[in-house]
Amino acid sequence: MKSTKYLKYAVGEIFLVVIGILIALSINNWNTKNQFSKWEKQYLIDLENELSANLEQLQEVDSIQSLVGESLERTIAVLENDPENINELNLNYQIVQSQNPTFFPTSGVYETSLASGKIEEIKNNKLKYEIMNLYNRYFERTMYNGEVLDGVVEKIDWDILIYWDSRTQKFKPLKKAYGSELIKLMNYHLEQNQVYTQIVKTNITKLIELKSSVDQELNNT
Repeated sequence: MKSTKYLKYAVGEIFLVVIGILIALSINNWNTKNQFSKWEKQYLIDLENELSANLEQLQEVDSIQSLVGESLERTIAVLENDPENINELNLNYQIVQSQNPTFFPTSGVYETSLASGKIEEIKNNKLKYEIMNLYNRYFERTMYNGEVLDGVVEKIDWDILIYWDSRTQKFKPLKKAYGSELIKLMNYHLEQNQVYTQIVKTNITKLIELKSSVDQELNNT
């Protein structure tokens, strides 16, 4: 009888220990999930702020590069149809010469989550891959093409010194023989400008889509 009693007591003790362990594990799992849920929410808030900064920069680049493209088109049109109109040429090409902004994304929030591996734990897989796609594909391509455009503009700035006085920001007296070569330079610049501007516009569209997804996820948490 005593051995049976002790056996029941031992089994009861083991049962209580097991229950205690299971409760502790449940609490630990709950704490871990709760802690990550807080991290994810803060991460999405920080990411949204980063995306807003990048959107603002992209829109500014798009606005200026679109203006440069329009000015190049007008410059080419004057060269082809009214090359004696130096004032109009100067006015349009001064806009082209004034600036050449390209996009360099702010990516600290994304890079930190990538380096820590925490981005892999985001529950919404569609959102996770949307984030990675924007930064790793679209932003990377835009930076690459921005470097290409910078190189093109730098080369043209040297080549055009035959025709353009960088000190006065005006065209030198143009000889007829120069016309076709100058138009080639302008067309090449315009082509690269249009390629880059289209890529920037695509980035803006994708970024706005991601911001919408992030907003929706935040509303669901």
